[in-house]
Amino acid sequence: MAVTWKKVAFIEDLYGLAALGDPGADKIAFWDDSETALKWLSLADELSITTTTLSVDHDLCTNFEANEHIDYTSAIDNSAYTVKTTAKARAYLGANQPALTDQTYVRIDIDTESYDPGANFDNGNLGTGTADGTTGGHLIDSGYDFAAVDIAVGMRIKNTTDTTYTYITAVAVGDLTLKDDIFVDTDTWEVQAARFVAPVTGPYLVRGSISWGNAVADKSYYTLVYVNGSEATMSIAITAIASSPLIPCTDILYLSAGDKVDVWGWHNAGTGTVYANQYAGRTAFSIHLLSV
Repeated sequence: MAVTWKKVAFIEDLYGLAALGDPGADKIAFWDDSETALKWLSLADELSITTTTLSVDHDLCTNFEANEHIDYTSAIDNSAYTVKTTAKARAYLGANQPALTDQTYVRIDIDTESYDPGANFDNGNLGTGTADGTTGGHLIDSGYDFAAVDIAVGMRIKNTTDTTYTYITAVAVGDLTLKDDIFVDTDTWEVQAARFVAPVTGPYLVRGSISWGNAVADKSYYTLVYVNGSEATMSIAITAIASSPLIPCTDILYLSAGDKVDVWGWHNAGTGTVYANQYAGRTAFSIHLLSV
């Protein structure tokens, strides 16, 4: 015992390590550079020492639900992890979208969310208004700047007065040219957003899919992902079947914060009865941020 006591006293004298107030307890010594001295570490409630094992409270690591994240902002910078867990979404077509125009790029009105923790998928409207004139095959809403709210050729417009739909073929201030004649003076209208808005810059895994109802065999069907109104990636299939073939398009896209992403389709079936099939959520869009 005399030899052991001299050794402990020597270390304390040499490095300034404080004498043990409870010599029977396990301790961890560390170098405190700010004090230029050895110090004893204090154990927090979540830590314990058993013989030579340092343990962390198991509940600290496991007691959280799926889709949640640990947010100890007082101890670490957790912002990157928080963004990564919320910059994702999945949505699908809630009802069939009929009459996809032959050999025309048409936007698919994905409108029903499966998940969207960061509220980045916009299933509201790009624009709404009231017709103030009647011109066959047009929507007249004088002075309305459709392009300023991203309303574009190929999007579907709804007459909310009588619940009819058609597609936009030309855009001008106060005047949309339409595939069909469905508007008269005082009719109300809306155009859906149906798009994801990137919250941060980074690489995203993107997947759009269209289930093509009333498909004609041996014809081409495109599924496209647009970014800011232009094609970013696409997939093409010439199908030998006519029973709602599913055409997915998957890619990794580098997006900037604020970029707008949506799903479009094109076909050359030679008929106006081809539609986007909502069955089992197969016509859908999903996106996940990969890293920040």
